[in-house]
Amino acid sequence: MIPDAVDEILARLDRLERAHAGAGGSGDQTVFFGSHVFRAKRDLSAFLEEFLGLGYLPSGLFVSPHQILNAIHAELSHSLPGMKDFKALKDLKVTTRDYHATTAALRNKPTVFESKRLETHAYTTPCSTECRFKAIPSYAEWGLKSDTDSLYHKFSRELDRFEGSMQSAVASEFSDYPTLQIMAASMLAKSTRFVRGLFEYMTECYEHLNPSFPSSTETWDLVCFSVEEIFMNEFTAPRSAMVERDFTDVRKLAVDVIWVNLRSMSVVDDFNQTGIKNHHSMNGAQIRFVIKQAGSQNRQNMERTIQTQNEKIKSMETKMEDHESQFLALKKKVQSLESRIDKAKKVG
Repeated sequence: MIPDAVDEILARLDRLERAHAGAGGSGDQTVFFGSHVFRAKRDLSAFLEEFLGLGYLPSGLFVSPHQILNAIHAELSHSLPGMKDFKALKDLKVTTRDYHATTAALRNKPTVFESKRLETHAYTTPCSTECRFKAIPSYAEWGLKSDTDSLYHKFSRELDRFEGSMQSAVASEFSDYPTLQIMAASMLAKSTRFVRGLFEYMTECYEHLNPSFPSSTETWDLVCFSVEEIFMNEFTAPRSAMVERDFTDVRKLAVDVIWVNLRSMSVVDDFNQTGIKNHHSMNGAQIRFVIKQAGSQNRQNMERTIQTQNEKIKSMETKMEDHESQFLALKKKVQSLESRIDKAKKVG
């Protein structure tokens, strides 16, 4: 009975996630920006060529959450490009910012969640081989934003610095191209909002759930598991276009990076609109984690777990129905807008 109930929960969860991808989630490849519609990478390439010609494209100014988190990691770990990459950057006259944008576009998981301990932080918590994020091994190290010794404070400080630096760079580089300036500034604002929300989620999720878990280690593992699920699953489709690292064609590489980051904005928007803690993928990750942990509990606890997760799934299904209705309404508006644009072009 219990195994069947668990299978039913996981099956319903899988259906929800597939339905979300089909209803304008991460599975939708079309990108909208203002009145511009990019159905493929070639549309973006033509759009950029209209403003910048066939010359250098500053791909590092079109920011993604991955790029921000990698930049934070680079600052806190004092990491620099390797000699081979540094020579390539110098020979091809591309910036370190572009390098970081490219390396971020090539990896699903940001380096800060894969790296070893950070050189700029004095750790007090031992990290076992089972520690999911070695750079952030425990909530004791993550801490509160107000604690100047905490990683949360250090991450937030570097985020503020990155945002300020990028705002100045975007305004300077695109001073003659207001359309590109608006696009880059919008992507920066959305991405920084997402990262701040992620940091808040890590603290709020731990503090909310810790009383329900037998140990703080297990609670923190759930938090890290949920964060990992975002980057390993939710961003997979929009980032799939970036398949190789090739510095021989600088322009093609830059278009690839910008296209991947622009497509990622649909996922970022989804999280920003619902709030990370309310997003269906976070509920899904927690359900999977709890069911896995409940496998070692007694039958009574397992039945209680199943009842709780069934209630969560029911709530998610209701929200998904509302989401589908809103998406269909939005789709009709977009089709109407495209029809008017086509008519206007014919008249012109």
